[in-house]
Amino acid sequence: MLKEKIAFIINPVSGRKQRSDQAEIIRKSLDNTKYKALIYHTEYKGHAYELAEKAAKKGCKTVVAVGGDGTVNEVGGAAIQWNMTMGIIPAGSGNGLARHLKIPVHAAKAIKLINKGEKMLIDAGKLDDKWFFCTCGIGFDARIGRKFSKTSVRGDTTHGNIKSL
Repeated sequence: MLKEKIAFIINPVSGRKQRSDQAEIIRKSLDNTKYKALIYHTEYKGHAYELAEKAAKKGCKTVVAVGGDGTVNEVGGAAIQWNMTMGIIPAGSGNGLARHLKIPVHAAKAIKLINKGEKMLIDAGKLDDKWFFCTCGIGFDARIGRKFSKTSVRGDTTHGNIKSL
């Protein structure tokens, strides 16, 4: 029996703490009788989209974003473009979409959902040729988002770690 290929796109710098064990958790938790994991690591902004496209060309019907909402947006955009199913393993600092969808933030528990093969349809938006799946901001909100994306600070920022806007 042929195993279904699933691409896992890991953003190694996503979230509050660096996690080097994501690939190992995937290998241990994924049902290897049904699925073959292709594991990729992002190296720069926009790379998750490119890696998802590469996975589609290798025959993957499912691509999993392992990161935060930014990684989800990149992977999700490619999933729409290439008609793939997207999964999420939350590894960001907020994980807004994953939390809304009730996806466990513990990677092994999120992979259990993938192993079940259940799917749900969600809405997506598109603005200026960019897909988004959780939030979209303009004006002040967009300025905050841009500042946040350029800093390495995550989590509690009440101790003076953020410069003025």
